[in-house]
Amino acid sequence: MRILSNNPSEDSFFVEITWDEFRQLAVKYEIDVQEKYAIGSLLKQAVENMAKQRGPYNMLWSSGSLTPQKVGVFCEYYAKMTLISYGVNIYTSEIDDHGIDFIAEGRNGFLKFQVKGIRGSSQYVFMPKEYFNIADDAMFLLLVLLIDEEHPDMYIIPTSAWRQKNSVFVSHDYEGKKSKSEYGVNVSRKNMPALEKYRIRNMLSLF
Repeated sequence: MRILSNNPSEDSFFVEITWDEFRQLAVKYEIDVQEKYAIGSLLKQAVENMAKQRGPYNMLWSSGSLTPQKVGVFCEYYAKMTLISYGVNIYTSEIDDHGIDFIAEGRNGFLKFQVKGIRGSSQYVFMPKEYFNIADDAMFLLLVLLIDEEHPDMYIIPTSAWRQKNSVFVSHDYEGKKSKSEYGVNVSRKNMPALEKYRIRNMLSLF
């Protein structure tokens, strides 16, 4: 929806905002949603702040125009740029080398990353076992979680997470079937506490 602010002390302007966002702001700032006149500078400031929080990119991750391939490309670049923002040196190749999307310089040596992106809070993501060696301490899954209208969440998960049997970090062998053996992550609201310790801010000591 488009809302017109027409405060006598300021220029008129239009802002783009969803109805739910407007209702939330109206409650927060005690604005009468039935008012037919100016919203005023208070709402203007609130909406501008919200626009800044959204960032310069689209955050409607469920959009049909975002194919799985495009989501994958975005997540890989986002992961690299996020680590670079912390001063981490990144080394990459245009060719996917055996499941390694990029290498980063860690505190104790080079670290290998496989990037996976998922949309929504309940998904399953997997890596073929032939490209994800859980005996390799330098190998990590960098999981990017995309939820509509939220900035991406990033998790740096070490291979050690799969060395003990559990319901979050799983292993499937599919013997006698066409599907290749894989390691996977069951992402759900119930399992988020198990992922929390791997959130990027908790893993920066690697670098």
